[in-house]
Amino acid sequence: MMESTRRDEWRLIETGPLCGAENMALDQALLESVQAGGRPVLRFYRWSPPCLSLGRNQPWGPWAAPPPAEYGVAVVRRPTGGGAVYHDRELTYAVAIPIGMLGGPRATYFAIHGGLGAGLRQLGVPVETALPSPRPRGGKGGRVE
Repeated sequence: MMESTRRDEWRLIETGPLCGAENMALDQALLESVQAGGRPVLRFYRWSPPCLSLGRNQPWGPWAAPPPAEYGVAVVRRPTGGGAVYHDRELTYAVAIPIGMLGGPRATYFAIHGGLGAGLRQLGVPVETALPSPRPRGGKGGRVE
């Protein structure tokens, strides 16, 4: 069977639990696939064992050394931005789409979260949408001078 090449058809992937390095490698491969002209992707996955992921541009700071082995927590770098996230007993999703497909960054954020919220509502899960907090401009320590 020949795979469709329509850019408006998404791939849905559920990979189950993988270790942090495998999850991040797969997210990166899916991103590169879309950048090369592949179809947009929505992937759902879990983490096993628990893992701390750092955003793409986040400094390593106190996480420069891995946690002690008895904690069973690996540290990986995400291909996306944001801060440190501890992953354990959760369902995570990744979206890889061409730049501008859903508009600018803010429109893309609302389109993706609106779609996920609608899907959860159809499953009977109560969903509340919160607007992102505005970031302070200028100054240090979150103060505007």
